[in-house]
Parts: sequence; C-alpha cells; structure tokens
Amino acid sequence: MSARTPRLGALLIALLLCIPASALAAPDRHVFYNLTSDEAWRAGMALGHATRAIEAGYAVTVFLNVRGIYLAQQGFATDRAGGAPDDLRGQLVGLIDAGAEVMLCGMCLRKAGLEMTDMLPGTVKVDCTRSLAAMSTENTIVLSY
Repeated sequence: MSARTPRLGALLIALLLCIPASALAAPDRHVFYNLTSDEAWRAGMALGHATRAIEAGYAVTVFLNVRGIYLAQQGFATDRAGGAPDDLRGQLVGLIDAGAEVMLCGMCLRKAGLEMTDMLPGTVKVDCTRSLAAMSTENTIVLSY
C-alpha cells in the first residue's frame, strides 16, 4: 500500500463532509403518503412529513382519498397543524411547487360530487391502477395517515 492511499481516503472523507445531506439521499427513493383525512392533526402530520422528505431529496407522492380529497378542493377551509407556518392548503401547494405528485382518488371525487375543475391546479385524478403502481414501485416506502 502506498503512502498516497491514506491521503486519498482522507481527501474523499473531507469532500463527503462538504456535500449537503439532501444531496446524499438516493434520488430513486420514493415516499408514498396515503392520506385519508382532512382533519388538521392527521393531515398536518402527513403533509409536514412529506415536506421534510422532499427537502431531503426523496421523490414524494401524496395520495388524497376518502375525506383527504377535500384538502385539494379550491375554497375548502383548512386549519393550521400544530406549529406549521402554513395552513394545510399552503402546505399542499408548497409540495406541488416543490415537485411532489399529488394524486386524487377518482372514485372519491365522484362520491363527493367533485370535478377536477373544483381542485387545486397541479393535482392529478387517478384510478386504482395508477395509485397501486405508484405505491408498489421499487424503493417505495408507503405511509398511511
């Protein structure tokens, strides 16, 4: 082993310490948030966690279903969750702006009497095939709230 090997190792370690943690998160890691509620505490936990995940470099999908679809309805009043700086709608818009995919359950929209024109821009209506595909891809973690 040459004298250069330890110096090269030390240089690599020093370089790694300069890289932000968000850059080290594997870009192929995906977190799928299944959100079934419009209740502030539960929805706030899911959206807050999703925000931290996207900031850490994870791909994020938020699947709004059952009563969760109301969070994406334009004009639906939402609360703040705990110490969150934005109300739930603001958190959802922030996630969309940051690149998260926000899926809406098509069957749930019909059951609630809602159309896509009622929903926030940037959301996507999906069927079971699409939501199942998103939650079952390789390297996907599914969290349900």
